[in-house]
Amino acid sequence: MVDDADLPVLAKLLRAEREAAQLTREEAAQIVKVSKTLIYAWERQGRTPSAETLEAFLNGLEVPQWRRPKYAALTQPLLNQLNWDMSPAVTPDDQLGLENNLDPACYHDDAFDLYAANQPLLARFPGLVAPAPGAEVRPNLLEWVVRDPAAKKVIRNWEERATVMANAFLVVAPGRIPERRIQQIIASCEQAPEWPEISRIRATDEHVLNQRISLWDPETQRYEDRIITAYTFKYPPRPYNVLVLQATAPHN
Repeated sequence: MVDDADLPVLAKLLRAEREAAQLTREEAAQIVKVSKTLIYAWERQGRTPSAETLEAFLNGLEVPQWRRPKYAALTQPLLNQLNWDMSPAVTPDDQLGLENNLDPACYHDDAFDLYAANQPLLARFPGLVAPAPGAEVRPNLLEWVVRDPAAKKVIRNWEERATVMANAFLVVAPGRIPERRIQQIIASCEQAPEWPEISRIRATDEHVLNQRISLWDPETQRYEDRIITAYTFKYPPRPYNVLVLQATAPHN
């Protein structure tokens, strides 16, 4: 049997999905219509399921749609490795675009490590700092949301947003972010008493599709609804993603 630390990401995720569904291997095998031995081989020996059996597993265990692209990437390793040679530095054009955005916005990677943040975002998230050039460890948006007391004050729907972020981190980061960095972030978040609960809940598609955030506006002294817009650069790709907290009404 392979040690847990040496198991591939796919094996760990398949086991986590089964356990989240509160199923034994035998019960999962009955649902997927495969042998219990095969489920064991996926989870403990790192065997990769065929496309057909993986689809049956995801459907049978009712895995939310938002989590499924991760499985496609892990079972198509050649496509998953076709990456450009990406510089960790934010390009001048990207920096200018961020600074010219009137909405709170930032660039972060799949672990929520910040590459850059504009002033509207830093003003809304007191205590969060922009990354210093050349810093070995970047400020982490998830850590701020989970651990900083200010987060619960400025985000009225804090529990919902923190749960979705924790889910996104635990599903997307493995295999794309160094394991050492993932464990550092988890260790930090574990210092918050709410972490066991928000990291345990499996976010549904409905949770993820609800992109509203109720955010405190220090100028108007009231909460306002904003829409979370997240996307990635395609050609060429970047090591960071875009996050914008978009106003629901046009700026004056």
